Amino acid sequence: MFMPLADKSNTKSSKSVTSNTPLSELNGVGPKLRKTLEEKGLKVISDFLYYFPKRYEIQRENVAVSLLKPGERAQLDVQIISARKIRTRTGKTFFEAQAVDQSSTILLKWFYFYPSLEKRIFPGSKIRVSGEIKEFRGQYEMVHPDLAAYHASDSATKPLIETQTTQVGAPSPSESLLPVYSDIEGLHPNKLRGLIASAHKISESNLQDDLPPSLLSKYKFPALKNALYNIHFPILSPEIDDLNSFQTPSQQRFIFEEFFKFQLLIQKKKASLLRDYSPRVVFENSLSIADGLAKDLPFELTLSQTQVLREILLDLTNSHPMNRLVQGDVGSGKTAVALLASAALIAEGYQVAFMAPTEILARQHLVSVSTLFQGKLKSVLWVGGTKTRERLQIQERIDAGEPLLIIGTHALIEDQLKFKKLGLVIIDEQHRFGVEQRATLRKKGAFKDDRDSRGKAITLYPHVLVLTATPIPRTLALTIYGELDVSSIRELPKGRAPIRTKIATANNFASVYAFVKERLEAGEQAYVIFPLIETSTKEGFEKLRSVVSESAVLASTYFPSFVCKVLHGQMPAEEKDSVMREFKEGRIHVLCSTTVVEVGVDVPNATTMIIQNAERFGLSQLHQLRGRVGRGSKQGYCFLFTETQSQGTALERLSILEKSTDGFVLAEKDLTLRGPGDFLGTKQTGVLPFKFADLARDSKWLFVARDEATAALTNDPDLNSPEHYGLRRFLNHEGNSRDQYLKTL
Repeated sequence: MFMPLADKSNTKSSKSVTSNTPLSELNGVGPKLRKTLEEKGLKVISDFLYYFPKRYEIQRENVAVSLLKPGERAQLDVQIISARKIRTRTGKTFFEAQAVDQSSTILLKWFYFYPSLEKRIFPGSKIRVSGEIKEFRGQYEMVHPDLAAYHASDSATKPLIETQTTQVGAPSPSESLLPVYSDIEGLHPNKLRGLIASAHKISESNLQDDLPPSLLSKYKFPALKNALYNIHFPILSPEIDDLNSFQTPSQQRFIFEEFFKFQLLIQKKKASLLRDYSPRVVFENSLSIADGLAKDLPFELTLSQTQVLREILLDLTNSHPMNRLVQGDVGSGKTAVALLASAALIAEGYQVAFMAPTEILARQHLVSVSTLFQGKLKSVLWVGGTKTRERLQIQERIDAGEPLLIIGTHALIEDQLKFKKLGLVIIDEQHRFGVEQRATLRKKGAFKDDRDSRGKAITLYPHVLVLTATPIPRTLALTIYGELDVSSIRELPKGRAPIRTKIATANNFASVYAFVKERLEAGEQAYVIFPLIETSTKEGFEKLRSVVSESAVLASTYFPSFVCKVLHGQMPAEEKDSVMREFKEGRIHVLCSTTVVEVGVDVPNATTMIIQNAERFGLSQLHQLRGRVGRGSKQGYCFLFTETQSQGTALERLSILEKSTDGFVLAEKDLTLRGPGDFLGTKQTGVLPFKFADLARDSKWLFVARDEATAALTNDPDLNSPEHYGLRRFLNHEGNSRDQYLKTL
């Protein structure tokens, strides 16, 4: 077991030490190191206690150098033969010592060292070193080995400098577990372990467990003090494989605790929303209104759409706000369901706000309403480009209380727009917005209504319906959208053929372009998607294709007789709208674009897509992109261009997409392969509030934690029982700060 010796006094003062004591109180933490630690978010004792190892390694002890192998970690008792500073050709200096045990020699090297090292490492001195064994030019060496205290009584009285091949008279070889932490610049790993040991020693008597005793007993979790000790200073039982796969009771205790506390926050937030009031509809009436409009649609609703619509309409009969997420695969018909639900509230005299992430998509929704419902659903458009005169006219209609569907972008949140009787807020492509934007629109739509039994006016808040075409794995949905009820549309409309997807490598790019040309000659249209706008010289981006530099070459080489145009996010909004409009109208044959077309663009005549450098995208994003083709009656095709030649992870991921068109299956695989940060994208990367738990690895504990949190709040809503004292303390002291996470998504 690795247990660094802590300083005898541990702290710089005799003050009472708690988990909130600043780290600067620890011996060995001066102003410079304190600043470094604070930059890593380490400020108080508890931060060190919860700075968990990222993995564990086995370190062999009291073993002869001659018995070691490169890559192993070992602790050695050696004697220094020679020591010197060496100047390199570049002018830098490193310190090198030749050392020997009873079997062989080894070189010790320090490329960064303090002058005091020379006072400890000199010919004849005996030292104890530990580190990884490396081989350089036939010689074993340790680079930046840890130095530990050496006592003559620890070794045999026999001189170390001998030529034997075995350790005669030396202690038997043994093994210990070494915790490996994320590096902190300027802090040697051995000193970090020592500081953590000090932090644990001085605080263990004051540690307070937040988890109820009943949960510790139910799941056989160790108490907090023991769990922290077992993680930082493990012994060889359990096995290292269990530690590195986070399967030990102590590790699983903290995984559960992180999930459980977060679910408490989620469930309390959900309960607070249910204390508000909202407009309500009569279910029978709303169902007949929706059924009537559904019969006029140019297609038949799938069973999945019908089920989700009923779930929404039932929510709308409650006097408390609906907060529901509808997730559905690309082209599954989420928008139609949302519009049918809107019709029920509009028929009751309420207004509905439908917020889309882009002006292109907002205009597309307006066209869809007109096409699908032939004027039976009154709708208006409120976007950044809406002219002042038109805005005034719309505002007059809203002020008059006219039941309307107001479709727009972020402009709906602007102060200029005032709602009269907002009954429902629909957020399309939720991942493009944040929780605060959703909350702002909800709060903005609140209005007074005489519904109290005593005739007192109360505030009504609109219901909230969130749509996403990016299927969310259950674990992420519980984390990101935990305060929402979730409905899923898993069927595609009848007659929609699955998109045929193929990987294309450099040796068959030309044949793919020839195929696309055939589709264009048949009157169809195509997308070519690029990962970059401009060519980049940044490391890792040099070989990626860009839409600006490649589109002209592509047009002249492969599609000289067709109209090709460029679309990307840095273009002015008016120019983007113009290009998209031309493509929808068929005046552009090939649209060379970045991922700006990922969401909601609907061009039924576009049947073919090429995605350049497909290996650089996640599965879910690739699935979203290919969902832009095959939206009409014609077969859709998607070609994943990659210049990756090896059969590595990248091609394995692409082959998954080649075999599956189920966005829900792909989402789960994407989460497993890339982790939640990459899955969520740059906007949300790093915002997950878990230091120890992993959504892909520990999913079973998330669902257990959700159930336990729900049970705790159901039986004791205010957590007043003695059993829940620790949870109440957590909510009072940490809950508010952690709750800020919910506002960052």
